[in-house]
Amino acid sequence: MEKLANCRKFGGYPHENAALFIAEFVSYATLHNISSLDDNRIIAALHLHLTGPALTWFNSLSSENKASWEAIVHLFTDKYVDLDWQNPTVMLDSEIFENMSLSSGQSIDDFYCQLVEKANTLKKPDHEILVKFIKGLPEQLAFFVRAGHHRDSPSALAAAKMGEAYGYRKAELQVAAASKQAKPSDKRDSEFASLQSQIDTLTKAVQNLTTSKTDESTKQNRRTDRFAYSRQQATYPPQATNSRQQATYLPQATNNLCFNCNSPNHIKRYCNWNGQGVSSSDITCQLCDQIGHSAVNCKRLSGN
Repeated sequence: MEKLANCRKFGGYPHENAALFIAEFVSYATLHNISSLDDNRIIAALHLHLTGPALTWFNSLSSENKASWEAIVHLFTDKYVDLDWQNPTVMLDSEIFENMSLSSGQSIDDFYCQLVEKANTLKKPDHEILVKFIKGLPEQLAFFVRAGHHRDSPSALAAAKMGEAYGYRKAELQVAAASKQAKPSDKRDSEFASLQSQIDTLTKAVQNLTTSKTDESTKQNRRTDRFAYSRQQATYPPQATNSRQQATYLPQATNNLCFNCNSPNHIKRYCNWNGQGVSSSDITCQLCDQIGHSAVNCKRLSGN
């Protein structure tokens, strides 16, 4: 039993051929010795070959309808075979039929069989199959078939196979391939280039703005640090470890004038003149390097 041929399953989708399925299923049942008179066996076999919407449809049938094989076939035909022209399946098949053409690498026999299958579903006459078959062929091959003035689709099929043997289809495929490769996509490339340019411009503007803000923030931080350092130096002068360092860290502004010795470059608070002797701006102390007094009159000397 396992070595016998299997039957395809049917889902009830628009792209499936219901008439072909039911015909194959009858042959499958005959091959497996399932008689149409044995309602239970043949209905059970059909049930196992349904999927998707078709299985849902079968499960929704009443027990009375499921009791007879003839009733099942009648309902199946009404549901999936005898379709109205407004049915979505018919509309889809009609659209597919109108757009069918011989694909690259596809055999002419395969194209013809698919065309006839769709035509039978749509109940198309043979002359429409003939017209559509020639229209779906490559240009040079179609011209060769038209030149024969064929009256039916089988003779057109034979002429198309003869034209393929003479090389008409091969030449057409080469021309089609060359034309597809040479077809430019300037518009798409131009739009992409324009979009890429806008993105680059925006990215550069954002980077410049970020850099500018970073530089401005750095400068502001430097100004703040300098101001804070200046205030700290003015409020808390550094402690010197020797007389020369102390003289160096004392305020040295040229506009400062000591009111104690009347000498420049220091103020009274930091003046080391002890008030004795002569004070003069021409004298520089050798102990503290301060202008205005000599080492003899320096407080450092008195402290020592």
